Amino acid sequence: HEVAPDLAGDWQHPNPTTYLFHLRPDAWWPEAPGLMKRRKVTAADVVTSIQRLALESAHSWLWREAKLQAVGAQDEDTVIMVTTEPFAPFLSYVASGFNVILPQEVWQRTSGDLARGPVAGSGPFLFLAESSDRGQRAIFRRNPDFYEPGSNLDYLEWWIVEAPATRLALMEAGRADVAWLPLAPIPELREG
Repeated sequence: HEVAPDLAGDWQHPNPTTYLFHLRPDAWWPEAPGLMKRRKVTAADVVTSIQRLALESAHSWLWREAKLQAVGAQDEDTVIMVTTEPFAPFLSYVASGFNVILPQEVWQRTSGDLARGPVAGSGPFLFLAESSDRGQRAIFRRNPDFYEPGSNLDYLEWWIVEAPATRLALMEAGRADVAWLPLAPIPELREG
């Protein structure tokens, strides 16, 4: 896949083992009551997140395989990553959906256990823990501070439905707009 800028508005690759990521100036964390006030996303947030992910997450293998040697903040808006040797797919690894960048306050408050919440993100939607039911559904609302304009979706409700046949039935009844279905043919799901 092609890697495109997102939280990092652009990057540089000054030598075979060094990457400089320049954060978007319009990326902000929303206010999270009891946790933090609305503030700009900083390189320190990214550094803390990558350090925690590389050491403590279920996907820490990704950072070992990417040959990450060090991550630091060159300044408030620039993250520097250094690998032990050149690694061609490094940008694809950095762009993995498993790499959740969170405010430092979240990592400090949760001790790395993100299931405890609260969680604050800078993406297009904000998770509403108080309205969600763990294991049943997750509720999101549009992030008014998201840096990419144009979304007309204000609210998202994500139901967790185990049985593929039930997911299909919900879609066919018009009660779900999207469903992940196995590769099995649809007639088999209807019978099953």
